[in-house]
Amino acid sequence: MAGKFPGLYLDGYTYYVRMAVPADVREKVGKRELIESLRTGDRRDAERFYPEVHRRFKNTISQARTSGPVQGPLTGAEPTEAHLPFRNAMGKWGVESDDPAVDLAGPVDTPWQLTDEIRRLHAAAETGDFTALPDFDETFREMITAGGGEHLLTPAFIAKYRRDAAKIRAGALQFYENLRLLRLSKAKVDSLTHTVMHEVIRPPPEISPPAKPLPAPSLTLRKLFNQWKGTLTVSEKEQGRLEHQMRRLIEVVGDKPANHLTKLEVRDFMALVARFPGRKRSAELSALPMAELIERFESNNAAIAERNATAVAQAKATGVTPKLEVIPATLTATTVDEWFGAYRRMFDYAVVMLDFDSNPFVAATKKYVVKGAEPTKKREFTEAEIKFIFESPTFNGFEGDGMRGYRNKPGPNIVRDAKFWLPILALFHGGRLTEFAAMPHSDLKQSPAKSWYFDLTRRQVKNETSQRLIPLHPKMIDLGFLDYVASVREGNSEWLFPDLDHETKHGPGHAFSKWWGNWMNAMGLTDPSITHHSWRHTFKRAARQSDVKEEMHDVLTGHRGSTVSRQYGQGADIEPLARDMAKIVFPTFPALPVATF
Repeated sequence: MAGKFPGLYLDGYTYYVRMAVPADVREKVGKRELIESLRTGDRRDAERFYPEVHRRFKNTISQARTSGPVQGPLTGAEPTEAHLPFRNAMGKWGVESDDPAVDLAGPVDTPWQLTDEIRRLHAAAETGDFTALPDFDETFREMITAGGGEHLLTPAFIAKYRRDAAKIRAGALQFYENLRLLRLSKAKVDSLTHTVMHEVIRPPPEISPPAKPLPAPSLTLRKLFNQWKGTLTVSEKEQGRLEHQMRRLIEVVGDKPANHLTKLEVRDFMALVARFPGRKRSAELSALPMAELIERFESNNAAIAERNATAVAQAKATGVTPKLEVIPATLTATTVDEWFGAYRRMFDYAVVMLDFDSNPFVAATKKYVVKGAEPTKKREFTEAEIKFIFESPTFNGFEGDGMRGYRNKPGPNIVRDAKFWLPILALFHGGRLTEFAAMPHSDLKQSPAKSWYFDLTRRQVKNETSQRLIPLHPKMIDLGFLDYVASVREGNSEWLFPDLDHETKHGPGHAFSKWWGNWMNAMGLTDPSITHHSWRHTFKRAARQSDVKEEMHDVLTGHRGSTVSRQYGQGADIEPLARDMAKIVFPTFPALPVATF
């Protein structure tokens, strides 16, 4: 990418453009290199803004070789011969401060007066609002008249060209102040330090309003997080997510006193969060510090885009349909909001319980927070996809022992473990991955009427409505699931799926979820709108198309009904639920080999 965008670089979290000034024009330009901030940390925006800045830098150097001060380009169409008085007037305005009679060693303006004028000229040129320059229009008219262009002074002409005049005047002031300072430096005037006014930023400290003193340091961000986390009742998966979010915040701002975090730091950090890679990222990438991770991620994406463009160009020449790589997405807008909400709740706790003065995540409201990518809407598996998945080697016989790899090559082996049962359970029950992956085998029970069911009423699950009874689908009995459970109960583990890691802070379903995504890719199912959670969508669709009433299949899946009447009474008895569960069928689900345990 460097060849396409020479001089574009990331400094901290902001992109800049840099161009060296050739030696023969350095005195005219007044600096050794031109640097300008693109005021964005997004690589895509930086590449979009780059051409205009790069072209302006080249024009600056080119014009410096043929003239005195550099004049900014005119907006709109190039003026005709009738507009030459305007050009003459602007040329005079641009060079008038180069009067040889001016004592270069003496003060022209105080530094802040000059930088403030330049700042106001740039602001007016960008916005078209000249209220901060009350004398500008009068001076503009005088300069045009002096250049012989009084006949041009129509409202339309003024509205169109006074912004160019402001740019030219600001450029002239910067140019000659830089030149003056350069000459002073060469003369070794000890009383004045050589500075380059390449970009007006802020008044010097002695003129700035005094900063509000920071409060006495509180506990650090990490200690605040640990204290706040102790008040929460959330799943292991959610705890892992919160830990990750806190680690990323500390990577960027440091483990500073929590009450010293500013809304500007919040704004800049959340802009980084919006550029953070989505879920499908490698372990190598995830291990990097946040800024380096994002830079590597965006560089990789740019490389993929280039390869795709090459493939499309080659396809046009050969007539062959190109095989394009999927460009990984950033976090969705919904996920960015989740990060923001977690930090805000933590600081709400600090304001109430620890007497913090304010919440920086409230001060930096969401309207100032960059949003992430549009979320990919999840869909259900089609009947053809259900048939394809469960006719695959994973469920009918694969090569190898199944301890590594994706079980996608045909062979004689079938391993009935979590990787075998979790997709089937999700399809026939509509449960969440976390509900089945973290299930003790004691949660499978039998009612007095001999109906088997999963008891989630005493489990820590997503919410109150998720605490429910789920009848075992009769298809599971046909597949030998009860025999599998009996074999597990004979072992030493309390878990339904002892092959999963139940000690990890991310929850036992975390590693399986990643494996499933890789398995889908290995099987050619690369549509980002289908994930393991799509089984829940598939079950709900089948339930709607069955004879089961909506309020009953809402109880089966733990969804809260939208009507007031649903709030009266809790759930339903297991026997009618079991009868309704048997009505939800999947015609394309194939006959699988049944094992005897």
